[in-house]
Amino acid sequence: MAPKHHSGFSSGRTVKAKDLHYIQRTADAELLAHCRAGRPAYILHSPQMGKSSLIAHTAENLNATGHHAVLIDLSQFPLPPREEEWFDKILGILDDSLDLETDAATWCEHHQALPPDSRLMRFVTEVVLPAITSPLILFIDEIERTEMLPFREHFFTWLSTLYEARATDSNFYRLSFVVCGVATPSQLIPPGGPLVFQWSHRVVLSDFTLQEILPLAEGLSLPTDTAIEAVTWIFRWTNGHPYLTQLLCQLLEEQHRTAWLESEVDDCVQHFIHSPQGLREPNLQLVRTALTEPDLD
Repeated sequence: MAPKHHSGFSSGRTVKAKDLHYIQRTADAELLAHCRAGRPAYILHSPQMGKSSLIAHTAENLNATGHHAVLIDLSQFPLPPREEEWFDKILGILDDSLDLETDAATWCEHHQALPPDSRLMRFVTEVVLPAITSPLILFIDEIERTEMLPFREHFFTWLSTLYEARATDSNFYRLSFVVCGVATPSQLIPPGGPLVFQWSHRVVLSDFTLQEILPLAEGLSLPTDTAIEAVTWIFRWTNGHPYLTQLLCQLLEEQHRTAWLESEVDDCVQHFIHSPQGLREPNLQLVRTALTEPDLD
């Protein structure tokens, strides 16, 4: 669903408040600090916890302060997965994002004999790092897509090599990466595989506190006091879950009302939970179960 022009909320794969109301968490400062220090990091968490919004916001901050942040969304990569296409896709994203003077297509033709992962590594070494002087951070989103790759060990070996190359080439201290997605390290890399997650920093996401979500009231077309009350009532339903909190804020905004009572918010949320749209929302299943299970007390 496309965001409504009058609303401060959006829904879809990445749900977040408009830029003025981006909700900061401890993870924001933590991830930004590690990126600026050149330390690889990973965010592996359950769905709809704001992972993609976090890395997009961090990338914006880095680009605004003299860094080069490149977003690599694996959900946009070709299927069925072919090793050469995947590695060449990354190469193309680097070329497009960094506006390199070297003609990447010609360069690739001259290095066609190399295996795909080796060709990409050589491109980073010979073309990318010599061309830029600022730190470069790769944000690799939807990392769970690699579980289907027959060549996934090559992919994670390439990531490991980016870090391990620091031992012999100081230019690689200017390059780091952030891995993001819905998975666990053991699901992505089998025992004995590359050590990416052993020397990368884990960023843990938490639900929003009530204080953190209060700025969302500014996105509601309500008097200030009423909007703050409405957000507080929503918090009692979601306990600060990032996706659900903003989804329900959007739900209220779409009613085009100028006033709400707490009981009316409760009725609106309950109606949505059991509506066809609500039934399609997997994130609402726990709430729905709590409403329908008998009270055992």
